[in-house]
Amino acid sequence: MKNKKNIGMGQGTGTSILENAYSLKTPNDNKLYYKEIANNYDQDFAEDLGYIYPSEISNMLLKCLKEINGPICDIGCGTGLVGSFLKNTDKSLIIDGVDISNEMLAVAQNKNVYRKLYNVDLTTKKYQIPNNYGALISSGTFTHGHLGPDPIGKLIDHCSSGAVCFFGINKEHYKSMSFDTYIKKLNDKNIIKDISIDQISIYTKVDTNHGSNKANICSFKIC
Repeated sequence: MKNKKNIGMGQGTGTSILENAYSLKTPNDNKLYYKEIANNYDQDFAEDLGYIYPSEISNMLLKCLKEINGPICDIGCGTGLVGSFLKNTDKSLIIDGVDISNEMLAVAQNKNVYRKLYNVDLTTKKYQIPNNYGALISSGTFTHGHLGPDPIGKLIDHCSSGAVCFFGINKEHYKSMSFDTYIKKLNDKNIIKDISIDQISIYTKVDTNHGSNKANICSFKIC
């Protein structure tokens, strides 16, 4: 992992964390990396870069609360930034979280916003999580060095009919990994419907490398 020595060393910390994350190759790389940065992630990354991704996508889901019939699953929940925003907005929400990093999950656990947290590698064939979710939400997980589109189809199997989904996907990653083709196939098979693609900014504190990064928010309902 390049620039690893810069992690947690002041100016440029957020950018270093991001670039290192983009360079990850395997699930084990992700486990080792997030083990190292979990305890300082919120300050060194989220605060340093003005990481608004979790709140932006959460606000989109909150507009659909009347349509949600069942618990919410936060995919790649990390330290619980999405879960915290949702729960602080509506304390009645029931939210589970899944993540590949036990250390990130430990930080999320301490925020007391999740009903249950699951250590899950989303590249595997089966997930040991409930199958009655009324909504899925994900920010920051479908990006460079992390996940392609295949887990989306498997995650849908853990939802009730009519569930609403909001998958945030890095704009460049969306194109390079052909998420559009994958989503279209799910629609053509009548697995999902009412697809919408919206674009949001990921950061507010602009730096020369990543300040203009965008995410495509792919939202849909499950048939």
